[in-house]
This record gives sequence, structure tokens and C-alpha cells, in this order.
Amino acid sequence: MTDYQIRFDPRLEINPADFVAAWNNSPDCKTVAEAQTDSSAAVDFDSSALKALTLLGGIAIGVTTNTVYDLIKSTVINLPTVQKTLTQTLPVRSEFVDIQQIEQPDGTKLLIVIMKEH
Repeated sequence: MTDYQIRFDPRLEINPADFVAAWNNSPDCKTVAEAQTDSSAAVDFDSSALKALTLLGGIAIGVTTNTVYDLIKSTVINLPTVQKTLTQTLPVRSEFVDIQQIEQPDGTKLLIVIMKEH
């Protein structure tokens, strides 16, 4: 099983608790992993960002990284705060966010969800 830590670009204005709720309410996402927030170790892009980390835990070995990325992007794009930003900037929806993966020294995978520049 694999676990991912997720951080969000502050420009997306994502409340990690909202992401967790949206993820866990989606049958497709919930079958892949359980999402939760962890504010104990949270450090984000800057001090104005929300200080919580989102965790996806228990991802089965057979689930591809691309599947996880696609589900994260879909969940992010459908959040109300991101929808507001989408209507203001009107980029192509699938190209609105990107995910960068950083392997931590302890083997943890950190995913950073960023808003693409257009």
C-alpha cells in the first residue's frame, strides 16, 4: 500500500477539509483511498496558506499513479472555490492544475497540486 501527502497551491484557495470531504464523498475516490487532514505536521507554500496537510492513505499496489493524479485533479477542479477561479480565468479545465511529486527521504510521496500559469 502507498500513502500520499498532498499540499495545495495557495492560489487555488483550497481548504484541505473541503477536499477531504469531496474525496471521501466520491465513490470512485473512496474506493482508491481514504482522505484525511493532518494539521500536526503541516507546512505550506507560505504563511498565508492554510496550515493543513491532506493525506491519502492505503492506496492499493494495483492503482496507478496516473489514476490517483486524475482523481485528485477531478476533485480539485470540482471544488466550489476552484470553480470560482475557473470562471474568472476560463482555461481549459483539464489543464488548470498540475501535480508535482517529490519523494521524501523517508519514502513518503509528497504531491503538490499547483495552478498552471496561463
